[in-house]
Parts: sequence; C-alpha cells; structure tokens
Amino acid sequence: PLTSGKSLRFEESAGGAHLYTLETPGRVQWHPVWREASSAAEALAQLVKATPATPCQQEPAPRIARAPPAAPAAPPETSATTSSLMDTPGFIEIAVTAPSDGVLVHAESLAPGWSATVDGKSSSLYRVNRLFKGVWVPQGEHRVTFRYRPWPLYLGVAVSSFALLAVCGGLLREIFRKRPA
Repeated sequence: PLTSGKSLRFEESAGGAHLYTLETPGRVQWHPVWREASSAAEALAQLVKATPATPCQQEPAPRIARAPPAAPAAPPETSATTSSLMDTPGFIEIAVTAPSDGVLVHAESLAPGWSATVDGKSSSLYRVNRLFKGVWVPQGEHRVTFRYRPWPLYLGVAVSSFALLAVCGGLLREIFRKRPA
C-alpha cells in the first residue's frame, strides 16, 4: 500500500518492465459525517491527520452565506449508492440513493462559476477538504447536477460579439458610402 485508500495492483510484466495500476477512490464520494471547519488553517490541520473514516472537512464556498446543515451526532452505518449519469466538461450529473443525510463530494476543484442543483432545485455548494466541491443531499433518491458557467467567459463573448458587429458595420458603411464624382 502507498497511502491510506491507495494501492498498486500488478497488471503484467514484459521485457523486464512491470505494469501496475494505481487504485484510488472514485471522483464521487459520499460522506454521511462531516465537520464544519472554522478556518482554512483548521481544515488543513485536520486533513493532514485524516484517515478514510475521518469526517470530511466542510466550509462554505466564497460568497455563500448560508451555513451547512448540522452534522449527525452518530455516524450512520451505511453508505450511499452513486451513479454517474453524465460527466462532461462543465456538466456533471449524478444519481444518488442516500440512506441518510450527507455530503456528496465531487473530486474536482471548486472554482467561481460552479453551481449545483439537487432534483432541479438550486443548492449551496461547499468547499470540501480544502479543494473539492460538495453539496448537501438529504436522505432518499436524488439527482445532483453540477454546472460550470464562468461569468468572465460570457463577458468575453459579449465584448467580442460587440466588437465584431462594430467592425462589420464599419465595413458595410464604407462599401455603401457614396463616393464623390
């Protein structure tokens, strides 16, 4: 074993070389137990000591004022079933069957422009384990969607479109302008 939760699995040998596969947890993880970190330093200190059974460290993402729901007093014994329905750049959809309330963590960086919905209703995103994005999901069957829509991209498209229209308008004006005889 390399580190907690990761190991090498032997695949094959050829010509004196050995091929191994690094086994790691998937990109989607379910955490029925979480802990709200009061600061970035506290979250980092807890992550250094983390084991697979350690609650995830959850903190509100920037510009999200609502606090996450309180963590359960006792950890539930069961885990959720997750299934990736779609995973494309900027759009991730996951089906979750949760035996209890918990945090669905998607192991991709939380950046400005990400939003989340649970069953089509807007939901708060949380910074989980100092890097990833997570969303609180209640008990039951749900469909969680993460979308990435960065506003600087849309601003750039609008400015570029306006500039293109201005250039085209100027060219048309020059083409149809009456020339002195």
